Amino acid sequence: MFKATQTAFILILAGANVASVGLMLLCALSQTVNPSIFSPLVAFGLTFPIYLFVNVAFLIFWAVFSARYIWISVIGLVISFTSVRAYCPVNIPNPHPRGCIKVMSYNVKRFSAGETRMNNHYNEILAYLKKSDADIVCLQESSIPPDIFGQGLDNVLKRWAYHDSLTMGKENVNDNTISIYSRFPIIRRTRIKFYSPVHGSMAYTLKIGADTIIVINNHFVSNAISDLDKSMYKNMVEKPGDMSMKTDIHYLVGKIGRAGVKRAEQADSVAAFINRHPKCPIILCGDFNDSPISYVHYRLTRKLKDAYVTSAFGPGISYHEAGMYFRLDNILCSEHWRSYNAAVDSHISASDHYPISCYLKLKDKQ
Repeated sequence: MFKATQTAFILILAGANVASVGLMLLCALSQTVNPSIFSPLVAFGLTFPIYLFVNVAFLIFWAVFSARYIWISVIGLVISFTSVRAYCPVNIPNPHPRGCIKVMSYNVKRFSAGETRMNNHYNEILAYLKKSDADIVCLQESSIPPDIFGQGLDNVLKRWAYHDSLTMGKENVNDNTISIYSRFPIIRRTRIKFYSPVHGSMAYTLKIGADTIIVINNHFVSNAISDLDKSMYKNMVEKPGDMSMKTDIHYLVGKIGRAGVKRAEQADSVAAFINRHPKCPIILCGDFNDSPISYVHYRLTRKLKDAYVTSAFGPGISYHEAGMYFRLDNILCSEHWRSYNAAVDSHISASDHYPISCYLKLKDKQ
């Protein structure tokens, strides 16, 4: 009797494992579908880490208690390997060679505008940028609120001889600025056109010695998750049995889906720009406001390679507020580059994002 019960229990777990594998694969496939076709897929892709964790847990369980069923998780992880690697790459750190340039992308959240420690955050971020020794810095939400006293950002960051900014929206109300700071001359600036009142992409042509490269700084539209929405999400995670959860899920999925449709249009515009410059070395930075398992990331990594995926270790969570932990910030590059030691630095929490950086070297300069 006990053995029959044990067998039945194992079979139930095996069935649950098969179901979790299926859901993980569906999450992985969801990124290949434009959200304009079915917008709830945007929210579905955000659940990929849950099913990945469940399948890894099953893998460990089968290895300990019943090795004959371990193949279920193994097959699932192998089939979805590309997505698993996009979410959590595993690379052995190597010293970067001489001749690399260091690139950083950082959403500074208007230097935490509206928070009581605003001036402290402003000074903390500036000090961090100065110590970074980055050759190219792309900032998002870099407008300075009027109640921060002191010198302007450009005056403080004089170590970068070349800089440019694009401000969108109503100044000091709903404005959003994206900025670039470079040690290399900026010889051309081009705005990549897509509709958004407060989000945008700028392409900069830089001169590095005899080479000409393009650096694109992006800030795609956000999910516009309010403090109330974040509280709702946190409650769903902590109290999954709450009676109001069904309504909350429906509301959040709809909101995230509508934003995902807009981001897809923006990513398509950036991809079209990249297509028009196939021979030029390109670096693409910024806050995608979407996870590595998303149409936006999938669309752009068909054109460029993810420097984090090819040279970093771990999931690299770059957004860290209200229990919503995702890697929203990215550095992508064309095949002209080799990437080294990409990393998300969680030691500075002055913004709701952590900075991401990596070292890049042109392949013909190896």
